[in-house]
Amino acid sequence: MANLKERLETHLACGVSQESVARAMGITGGVLSAWRKGRYSGDNERVAKLVEEYLRRQEDVTRELSAFKKDFDFVSTSVFRDIETGVRLADLRGEIRVIVGASGLGKTTALKRLKASNETIVFVEPYRGIRNNRFMDKLARAAGVQVKGSFGDYFEALVEHLSGSGRTIIVDEAENLPLQALDALRRINDFTGCGVVLCGMTSFLVNLKAYQRDYGYIYNRTSIPVVLRPLTGEDVEAMTATMIERIVAPHIWHDACHGVGRDLRMIVQETMRVADLNNVPATDTNGYAKVIKTVTAQLGRIYA
Repeated sequence: MANLKERLETHLACGVSQESVARAMGITGGVLSAWRKGRYSGDNERVAKLVEEYLRRQEDVTRELSAFKKDFDFVSTSVFRDIETGVRLADLRGEIRVIVGASGLGKTTALKRLKASNETIVFVEPYRGIRNNRFMDKLARAAGVQVKGSFGDYFEALVEHLSGSGRTIIVDEAENLPLQALDALRRINDFTGCGVVLCGMTSFLVNLKAYQRDYGYIYNRTSIPVVLRPLTGEDVEAMTATMIERIVAPHIWHDACHGVGRDLRMIVQETMRVADLNNVPATDTNGYAKVIKTVTAQLGRIYA
């Protein structure tokens, strides 16, 4: 028991909060605090078991992450640069601009990167099935507006708060927006002059074009859309270099992922794992190429 408490104290000393550890165990911070001090009057064996399970998992996670890198470092890819240009134009011109591309190209990563470098951006991520008022609530929170009430209350508070601010509103996965929320963004753009970026799947732009009877008053206000292309060979080479040493020719990774960044990350991760399990050394170029081919086949991705 003493050793277990020492292990927990060492873990907490790394900057992890007691509350977050307790939540991970399914108990309260008060229970964990009392157990640490030897003052818990409940089932001490149960708490000790939870602590042991938690610490074992953290150790397993640490070993896994130290053996194989989890993700790429940031790379200014062609996709990122196209998104950055689209956002900048919407910002400078106070316009509505649509940015679309296939799933997995790195749209969300790019938008979050831009948000991190410019805190004035109002960034919202709606989900499928979101209702109009819930979206307006998320938009208000992101803009720093304190308001509750009807759809109209949210709209008027946002317009008042954003007027003349020069801020830019970015909506990721815009295909999830209900029609009234889209219209609200159009009118917020009209009344405030704030740039609006609607980023999503290619189907979002298709719907805007195809159903102009319903969306015409939105579509006819949008500038030329930014249609994202797959990652280039140079992009893929730069990305893989941040995660794994150059073992095979860059085009092998590109051919495997078809220029889709999310698939590339998965393929690199699984290739490193499978190669390690099968004792394929990093010096075996042909062996690694075979592992990449096997991993790609087993993932079974379908590309247009």
